[in-house]
Amino acid sequence: MTAPEDDQVDVVDEAPARGLTARQVEYLLRPIGRRRVLQHRGNSHLSQQDVRAHLARVFGWGGWSYAILQHDVVEVLQVRNSNGNEAWEVTYLCRLRLTIRDPRGNELASFDDVGTGTSPKLPSKGDAHDFAAKVAVSIALKRAAANLGDQFGLSLYNKGQVEALTVFTLGHDDLAPGKETDDEQLPEQQALGHDDEGSQDPGDQPARQDSQEGQGGPPAAPRSPAPSTPAAVHLGPNATAPDYLAALRTVDTEAAVVGLKRDAGLAGLLEHEVTIPGRNGNPPQQVSLGQAFDVRLDWVVRANARPKG
Repeated sequence: MTAPEDDQVDVVDEAPARGLTARQVEYLLRPIGRRRVLQHRGNSHLSQQDVRAHLARVFGWGGWSYAILQHDVVEVLQVRNSNGNEAWEVTYLCRLRLTIRDPRGNELASFDDVGTGTSPKLPSKGDAHDFAAKVAVSIALKRAAANLGDQFGLSLYNKGQVEALTVFTLGHDDLAPGKETDDEQLPEQQALGHDDEGSQDPGDQPARQDSQEGQGGPPAAPRSPAPSTPAAVHLGPNATAPDYLAALRTVDTEAAVVGLKRDAGLAGLLEHEVTIPGRNGNPPQQVSLGQAFDVRLDWVVRANARPKG
């Protein structure tokens, strides 16, 4: 009987009693393939369908799963679209746990993360809920998966880097020896890694969504929130979009962000463009006020979920 080629060998045949195989570890340490990387407004990211497919490629269909720990409606807004027609804009929050198993079914690791998804202005309330609910799950899944390293987009947060960022792991030195390098030879960090927007303050960058179910990515490392602000902040009837942007940067609770966005929506300001500072020496950008609200809400959720102390 002819032996199978190397790339056809069943992963289980080479699996240790517990843990990843040598081929899995070696593959996870490779730099990400350029063809998998998408570009959106100058930012690099992975699509949600690519992340799901790659989890199956690396771990097998039974080697990964996720559990939704929380999936809540954050806000429901009745607004008007660009044509002046009534529409719905809905935001969901998802907290999710990704679990990875070895080829024999042993649980190896789990990663928790969060994501928020906001629908575009849709005429159907049901469609708006459906869109936002799926986006939130996709973003949370992609962020959790980034803990698995460069094959799941971790390096992209270093200003779109496609070269290997992880490089080696001493935790699997018996399976992938000889890759250790001096710290001075590791890739230089060029982004703060706060989130897929790469912003020092998420109020300074727009939210981004895939054409399918949304954009997301590596888990953020948000700063500890400032002392809590009032649950509600209201501006006067003559407030402009820049006034709302300035107020947005002062709030750090979900209720305050949602309340401000609702008021801005009622005032018809969410589509107004505002100027946000550039980052890493880039010039200022023009984004909609609604996009700035979405990113600030995402940051607030993540910052307040971070353990205190």
